[in-house]
Amino acid sequence: MNIHGECEVSCNGNMLFGTLIGSFNEDGITVYTEQMHAQVMGFNGQPFVVLVDLTRVEGGTPEAYLLLDNYNQWLAKQSLVAKALLYDSAVQPDILFSRSPALDLQNTKLFTDRIEAIAWLQQQLDRATWNKE
Repeated sequence: MNIHGECEVSCNGNMLFGTLIGSFNEDGITVYTEQMHAQVMGFNGQPFVVLVDLTRVEGGTPEAYLLLDNYNQWLAKQSLVAKALLYDSAVQPDILFSRSPALDLQNTKLFTDRIEAIAWLQQQLDRATWNKE
């Protein structure tokens, strides 16, 4: 593999965290989506939320964006309640949403503040969990 781009994936309760760093190629985004996929499968159908930190992303190849869109199509069919995208550039969301239209299938909101993003995700998760009871 010729991996370009770094990722970190972690989980706290039903909140999944992904961080992308650098410029991504097909192999780099595959590592990320496989790690996220494994975490999502661990929820066993329980509602969950995702925070993706894109503040250190520099971009990606067309192939990387295609794989990311395929992943987002799959993710939209899981028990995903909401996704927060953390940005520090006004251009990043435009590029991401144009290259990964499957994001429109998800309850996605953009943030520049991590604490606000986590609070919103928790609210969405609480609402979804409360509605199931």
